[in-house]
Amino acid sequence: VDTKDLLAERRGTEFFIGFYIGTPGAGKYNLSTRYVEPGAGRTLGFGLSNEVAIWFNQFTLDYEAGRGRAVLSSATGKETWQPITDLYSMAVGAYSLEIGIPLKYLNVSGGEALRMIAVVVEDGVELESIPPFGPISIILPELFHKGAIISRIIDPVGDDYGPGTYTYPADAVFKPGSFDIREFSVSEGLDYVIFKVKLGIIENPWNSPSGLSLQIIDVYIDLNNRIGAGSMQLLPGRNVYTKAEDAWEYAITVDGWQQTMYKIDSAGKPVKLTDLEVRVNSTRGEVTIYVPRKLIRGDPRNWGYLPMVLAYDGEAPPRNWKVREVKQTNDEFYFGGAYLSLNNSARSSPNIIDLVLPRGENQKNLLGVYRKDKAVEIPAIRAR
Repeated sequence: VDTKDLLAERRGTEFFIGFYIGTPGAGKYNLSTRYVEPGAGRTLGFGLSNEVAIWFNQFTLDYEAGRGRAVLSSATGKETWQPITDLYSMAVGAYSLEIGIPLKYLNVSGGEALRMIAVVVEDGVELESIPPFGPISIILPELFHKGAIISRIIDPVGDDYGPGTYTYPADAVFKPGSFDIREFSVSEGLDYVIFKVKLGIIENPWNSPSGLSLQIIDVYIDLNNRIGAGSMQLLPGRNVYTKAEDAWEYAITVDGWQQTMYKIDSAGKPVKLTDLEVRVNSTRGEVTIYVPRKLIRGDPRNWGYLPMVLAYDGEAPPRNWKVREVKQTNDEFYFGGAYLSLNNSARSSPNIIDLVLPRGENQKNLLGVYRKDKAVEIPAIRAR
């Protein structure tokens, strides 16, 4: 943005520049900018999903070096702003500012339209908006990583009940369908293998940076369909195994705060390989995961996949790796419906709420064997 004022003269004053962005896939929107009272009579004509804020009395803009700092926030839907991250990719001139915003924080995809407006505030009073006639609209280029679909599976609607007995927590944030996988697909691009999981509903009540709050999405990858290669035991907190021939070499786990890929080591332990690029589109209920092709050898048409959804719990015991346990009886924040196994341990119940299975397999039967003190073993789906 170009300004009329020499920015150096505004240092230490009650001067504020805010950039307001509206993205189509955001779960929450504010109607007003930070320093305009809601209902004050001005309508911007679009919902505000994100704010990039610069307070000149708080931040040191390094004019000589041409650098600075801004704060990126997301809308709460209640006319307040939740900080996501600081932005340091800035160029500061005598009369101008340029700020780089990583698209991963905006949860947008190529081909989607963003709306944007900038405002200038002094002493808490909004002086002007740029452009003055309303927001600009930007169509994003197809930056992300298209691919040809090699496998697509439609999962039954309404089977977000684990072994058939699980019930949702009572708190209103756990809306029906939030853990119901509707579709899973795998695509192969030039540089990425792309996984897409579609859920019944995605909202972000806890304002995570990625756009997910409630869910953990796992995808396990078996490269070779061989007994004795890989790990049968899933990541901690799942309480589930694969079939022997579907043991996994790589695991992807995605929640609101971490999006990570693991590789099984020679001792059978999961070792973090890398963080991943993930896009969450709440409007379409989609989570798209981009895995760099260079990280995995072989042909994804020959791999096996185990996709599933669990519940996130930021206060879970360390042994559970942030997985929310299922209890015998649901309460405000816990799923219910787990049976005591024959050894009277509810902890042995699988914490999977929904998963995608090969055709002909029965989710209730596969997950329900824990009630007989048997290990839960699930098969992989395969493109071929």
